[in-house]
Amino acid sequence: MTRPRGGRRLPRSFWALWTTVLVLSIGRFVAPLLASWLASERDLGATTIGLVTATFGAGGVVASLAGGYLADRLGRLGLIVAGQVASALLLVVLAQPLGTGPLAGVLLLYGIACHLGNAALSSLVTERVEPAQRERAYSLYVWAMNAGWAVGPILASWLAGWSFAAVFYLEAALLLGVLVVLVPSLRSGSAPRPGGAPITVRTAYGELLRDRVFLVFTVTMTAYMVVYIQGTTTLPVVMDHAGFSVPQYGVLLTVNGVILCLFQLPLVRLLERVPKSTVLGCAVALTAAGYVVQVFATAWWHYAAATVLWTLGELGIFPVAATVVADIAPPRLLATYQGFYSMTWTVGRTLASLVGGLALGGLGARGLWISCVVVLLGTMWVLVVTRHDRQARERAGRAAAQGRTADVRAQRDPAEAPLSAPA
Repeated sequence: MTRPRGGRRLPRSFWALWTTVLVLSIGRFVAPLLASWLASERDLGATTIGLVTATFGAGGVVASLAGGYLADRLGRLGLIVAGQVASALLLVVLAQPLGTGPLAGVLLLYGIACHLGNAALSSLVTERVEPAQRERAYSLYVWAMNAGWAVGPILASWLAGWSFAAVFYLEAALLLGVLVVLVPSLRSGSAPRPGGAPITVRTAYGELLRDRVFLVFTVTMTAYMVVYIQGTTTLPVVMDHAGFSVPQYGVLLTVNGVILCLFQLPLVRLLERVPKSTVLGCAVALTAAGYVVQVFATAWWHYAAATVLWTLGELGIFPVAATVVADIAPPRLLATYQGFYSMTWTVGRTLASLVGGLALGGLGARGLWISCVVVLLGTMWVLVVTRHDRQARERAGRAAAQGRTADVRAQRDPAEAPLSAPA
């Protein structure tokens, strides 16, 4: 699975990055346990827990906006290292007894530090591989994150039964350990930043906010995320009201994780050969089909079938959407674009909880799922209508990147230079 078209293997520097992402994803096990920790160890009420954990999400939004720009202005690796070191220090602070106010403040800072290097990591994927390899690289990148998120919380849950403080200390040690071992490998494959005058905030975001193709795509994918995340926000509530148990819902999450881990890699070759607009349209259609099933669901296996459908949609959406952003982003603002686009997760998750709860209370479960189907059909329509402008930008971006990639690789590591010069 590491040999793309033309017999060209992914470079060694990409695999160092991939290993870093996998280990960091396994080690990010504090965030999923925050609510449980605040309830069991800090004895906080449900409302307070919601407000305190919201500060962690707010930190992610700040990091998405600031992290991408800083990565373009200051460099990728330095920002990644700073974010991981700050995260480790803040985890040690969180393990200490803190009042509710200071705790919320530390969680805000931890949310910023935790997400600060995400855009830089995603940008390095684009910079480490040739344009024709991006679908493969981002599929492997998403697989590493999914595998890490599947394994990490299991290990943390077991350790939390003995000591929650040990969970914080272990994650801090893991974050520092991966830097010591893998940063030298990442540094050896670093690409030089585009030259020219330093990029100002006004210049970076002024150009981004004038990019209609990118903004339309980002807003469209945010709408998709608002619907997709209903599977972890309102679906458990609906199933509880219908008489299903928590373990029965937990099995659906397991089904989701197993499908992602088993099928992401076999789909790589398909994603390389099928046009991205086709993949995105089919993926949204599969998600919509899953929510159609939920409209009429009465038995557990109905929800299981729906989960399979919208998980198959996820397999195509996330790596291909990341590739689209990489193709249309200007090279000197690559991380800025990646960071802004990553807000589809943070903003989408926030809106999903708010809008989903209001729709469930006002329309009922069936009305909620019908509304989700309508939004997904609208998403498909926008993707179809805007595909020509988006494809033109993708082709232009890849054509420009092909020559730059060949020159950079030849200068950085002759062993990784292309086997033949691009036309």
